[in-house]
Amino acid sequence: MYPLAIAKDWKEVRCIEKESSEGRYSIVPEAEILKNVIVDGWTGEAMRRTFGETKGVVETIIGADDDAVSHPINPKDCNVLRTVCLAWLSSATLEPHWWTEQKYRAKLKCLGYDVEEAIWDDV
Repeated sequence: MYPLAIAKDWKEVRCIEKESSEGRYSIVPEAEILKNVIVDGWTGEAMRRTFGETKGVVETIIGADDDAVSHPINPKDCNVLRTVCLAWLSSATLEPHWWTEQKYRAKLKCLGYDVEEAIWDDV
């Protein structure tokens, strides 16, 4: 379960954010094998790795071999996934407490991270 899904009020949200950013939030037993990867995401450590490096870490942890994860992508599958995602997005309600992309970028820059501009423009 996503930690913030259990928050009852804004004070609990802040508490969960603080605990997770410090790497102190609990991990469900099913995800324990990936605890270090999850905690790195919460604490910001994951930003020091590329997605490819993170993929490599996860593959090593779960014992995946190259043949198990390297398969050709079927464009038809991508189109089906895109259609399903767009349908879901059109019916989704924005959470009023979520920041805008600009606010996230500003916060990350303030914390000293390099933030690529316009990374979602081609999506």
